Amino acid sequence: MSKDTCFVIMPFGPPCDRYFKNIFVPAIEDAGLQAIRADSIFMPSAIMPDIWRFLSEAKVLVADLTGRNPNVFYELGLAHALQKPVILVANNLDDVPFDLRGLRVLGYDKENEDWGAELRRTIAASLKETLSDPARAMPSTFVERRASEPQKMDPLQTVLRQLTEEVRAMRRQADSHESGRKRFINSEGEELEQFTRTVINLGVFDDFPEAYDELKFRIVIWLARGQTNSARDALRAVSSKSQTDQEALLHRISDLVNRLYRA
Repeated sequence: MSKDTCFVIMPFGPPCDRYFKNIFVPAIEDAGLQAIRADSIFMPSAIMPDIWRFLSEAKVLVADLTGRNPNVFYELGLAHALQKPVILVANNLDDVPFDLRGLRVLGYDKENEDWGAELRRTIAASLKETLSDPARAMPSTFVERRASEPQKMDPLQTVLRQLTEEVRAMRRQADSHESGRKRFINSEGEELEQFTRTVINLGVFDDFPEAYDELKFRIVIWLARGQTNSARDALRAVSSKSQTDQEALLHRISDLVNRLYRA
């Protein structure tokens, strides 16, 4: 039985061919998939129908945005239209358009002598995570389109994903305006998502049953972003608890933000 495929979207020619062979292919194989790139297609037919077919059949995709290659973005758009999970990779924040900065992007630093080995490990790990939860590697708009499919989704994922995409985009937009040093892409949005779930799982809202799940997420994220008044107003609108109790809750969450998220 043939392996599931991972379609790699990246430019052709040196040094990309070498990166594909020595980094991307081994990483994809480490995740138990077969790597395919457009130049792997040796059939005499027109290339676009073949690319469309391989995009459609791929279990997951990897796209290297380094260099802002037009063909890469065209194929990435097709992949998103097909509601395919895509792992984004880039060497420089400036290569990531604003519309994509809300998504998680794997960054690599060529000034690090072990950058190739580290990128291979990172891609392999990200592929395994994505295979277990494909929606994590898609824009929230396309996640919503998949919600009606038989596969069950966490009903809170769409709201949380939209918020974390906004956080990522805003932070990376701010990073792009900084000068004097090269900025590399991180996973702050994912860390915020994990932190938010951790806070809720700690039971901080147990004494506030009137706080519905979406509101819990919003309150934690607002406090993590320093928007205390928004969190306070939202809590007051639904809670019958005393103002002292409400402030105690916000203080407790803010303390967790300072100790666990901003540390």
